Amino acid sequence: MHILDFTPEEIAAALKNEEKAKKSLDDKLARVAEQMSKLAKKQAELKKEVAASEWRLNHLDVSQALHVLIPEELWSLRAALAKKRIEARETDSKRESASLHAEAAQMEKELLAKCPHPLVVNAAGYQATNHNDDDDRSEPGERFCAVCNHHEVEYARWSGQEAGFKKLVEAENRVWAREHREAIEDLRKTFLKIDDYRELLNHFTPQRALELLESLRKTPTK
Repeated sequence: MHILDFTPEEIAAALKNEEKAKKSLDDKLARVAEQMSKLAKKQAELKKEVAASEWRLNHLDVSQALHVLIPEELWSLRAALAKKRIEARETDSKRESASLHAEAAQMEKELLAKCPHPLVVNAAGYQATNHNDDDDRSEPGERFCAVCNHHEVEYARWSGQEAGFKKLVEAENRVWAREHREAIEDLRKTFLKIDDYRELLNHFTPQRALELLESLRKTPTK
């Protein structure tokens, strides 16, 4: 078949039909592109929402863990120890004070023996480089358990060996709080005086989780 076998009218009609088909395809392509743009935007929004949800889940996981990590027996012993320390400080009798301090010391040993160190405050150390003559010191990290006050200083930081801790190591059933080294001693004294475990837990519960739980409390159930 040759082009000359077609009349000008037939070619004009075919051209018109093809232009109409092309316009229809262009319109469909434009609609698909618009839909894809909306879907891409929706996908980006959903990714942000998923990331935010994962962040909230992580915070709530920590909050939930705080309620189950520490046995009631341990809390009771800690509260009793805090009370015993107060009694030892406030009594006017030297003999009674000595007796109460001795009882408190025994309770401290019991608490240390039973405590799995579930709430750990960590202050990172650092290894100085040799390139700076003004600061060639290495500072070991420090950690302490907020429940029993067990305290450790990172070993081998100054000898060039791999640094580490003996008991307060990374573990699954442990919640961590990161602090500056300068604050460690004051925090140990602060936590030592806390006899209400709820107050202690608030130091480890992410603030965002508390806000989220509070907002859920205020939301009427359907």
